[in-house]
Amino acid sequence: PSGSPGQSPALTGLPSRVSSGIIRSLHCVPSRSTVLKRCPSLDGYPNGVYSEQSRFYCGKSLFLDTPDPRLDPTSTYQAIEELQVFVEGYPESSHRAEAEDMIFNMYDRLVEKEYKTATLYYNMGNYLGNNYQACVIVSQNALLDFPSSKYREDLSFLIYKAKFQMAEESVLEKKMDRYRDAIDEYYAFKNDFPESDYMKEAEKMFQKATKYVND
Repeated sequence: PSGSPGQSPALTGLPSRVSSGIIRSLHCVPSRSTVLKRCPSLDGYPNGVYSEQSRFYCGKSLFLDTPDPRLDPTSTYQAIEELQVFVEGYPESSHRAEAEDMIFNMYDRLVEKEYKTATLYYNMGNYLGNNYQACVIVSQNALLDFPSSKYREDLSFLIYKAKFQMAEESVLEKKMDRYRDAIDEYYAFKNDFPESDYMKEAEKMFQKATKYVND
């Protein structure tokens, strides 16, 4: 297969038959636990005739078994790891583009989970603590971990909105600094997303913040 390492004579025969069996079974998309029991066996036969396809379908099966973004992301990380091993091991494979698409898809799922978590914190406001600050931290960390995510604009606006709302609901001695922080965030957002659909709402908050600072 394209991109597979050169086959060692010592591994000819048994490894190919074992890998071929894995391929046939993985086409049936078994449970994650079944896949994880079989994937490690590929490491023992890295030069088998079917090792490339086995590694790919192992990763694809894990991808197809990944849960809703709201649930525990452990299996999503496992699928990403397996597909990254495949891409790095077989850079010329005909399956590479599909593997990369699956990896990016799972990255977006992970970011979606963080975005929903940050939104939940925002909606909780100051209930039992400063949840706006928690919203900012979760959003900023998501942007650091996944800077090219399709949720980048949404997360950036959520940070700005949380900082503004934090200023709105602050005690008097903290209002000025927090409004200024929100204004700085507005300029950063406007610079990155000048044509954003959020801009109208962003402008309203900016005007209110600048009025408070300038009065």
